[in-house]
Amino acid sequence: MPHSGKPSGPVVCRKAPNRPESPPNKALQLTRRSGGRSAGHPPEYPRGFTGGAQLSAGPLGRSQRLRMTETDDLEGYQLPLPARVAARAQVLSAQAYRAILERSATDPQAAEAHADCIAWCEREGLQSEFEPQEWALISTPLGQLSQRDEVNASWLTEPAVCLAWALGQVDLPDYETEADGAAVATALRFLDDAANGFRAQSELRPQAELESLLETYLTLHWRLREFSLRPVHLDFAAFAGQCRWANMRLDQVRLVDDDLSVGGSPLVTAPESLWRNCLSIASERHRAAEWLLGQHPLYSEVTADT
Repeated sequence: MPHSGKPSGPVVCRKAPNRPESPPNKALQLTRRSGGRSAGHPPEYPRGFTGGAQLSAGPLGRSQRLRMTETDDLEGYQLPLPARVAARAQVLSAQAYRAILERSATDPQAAEAHADCIAWCEREGLQSEFEPQEWALISTPLGQLSQRDEVNASWLTEPAVCLAWALGQVDLPDYETEADGAAVATALRFLDDAANGFRAQSELRPQAELESLLETYLTLHWRLREFSLRPVHLDFAAFAGQCRWANMRLDQVRLVDDDLSVGGSPLVTAPESLWRNCLSIASERHRAAEWLLGQHPLYSEVTADT
């Protein structure tokens, strides 16, 4: 059925409900000292791990992973359960953490933190959520990640913040603002002995809010991707209102001169570094929203098509 381009559900609630603050996670202090995200942007999906540890260490097979969903029959797969969403978010945070540790490869504290991360994942039973290439990435000895793998993994804070938001644990940053990886990891009880209980007690926001998230980031991803291919002005307000292949939402974005605003300017005059950063943010969050709404049980199989 054609869509009008008007919001079909509630506006995405950006705020997390009031919850007790998690205690500071001392193990994440190293990530704050190491700085922000690795320089560079992730490529288009699909993408894979390019090297490092052997794949035989740890993760369970596909049929065992599917037991964490509502059904192990792919034909009938619907939505991931809250505990699965929490586990997936922790796995994404583990990979982003591994990327940050790569920048401190010669620091003895980083080597200790790396070993602690692997041991924590094993102790918490997260190997059932890791896909083989993901486990290979976090198991790679420090100093041996390829630059591509380090960059790709560093961007996984963006899908992690979407899942943390869906679990009601954090506020969702603006589409121009990168997520704070350490804050997200702490909210997800990453490297915390309470992680298992956190997963067991997790709850998801209403599906209508998850659908609003998907529509918003599909809209953003499409416009930014289109601009990367054809860098010209577009009356985005008019286009979104007439779009028939998707329900484009503009209630969560800013417009200048009827086009998407980045850095307070319309896309056509925005600095390339800013709009490309927004494109990477939108792509990663779009993919997370697609996974949340059941596109495929395996995260590596999810596409963020525009």
